[in-house]
Amino acid sequence: MIANCDVLVTRFSSTAFVGLALGTETYSDFDVDELRRLMPVQNGSAAFRIGHVRRRLLDAGCALDSGAGDVRSGRYRLPPDAAR
Repeated sequence: MIANCDVLVTRFSSTAFVGLALGTETYSDFDVDELRRLMPVQNGSAAFRIGHVRRRLLDAGCALDSGAGDVRSGRYRLPPDAAR
């Protein structure tokens, strides 16, 4: 929905960051100039880097750390024989 709007009015900084990254006219309770200054660099390499980490974990037979709890925690345990 953010990608298809002409103007974005939001109270959440995470939504405002998406609008700013897409070049959408954005209004927020936060200072939009400050959000632009804090916005993560959009250089097209994030997808490549995320894919590289995913391939490395899958190739190594990565398993969830049993003590990590939830899948969303992002903590993984590599098998003992996996090269790091």
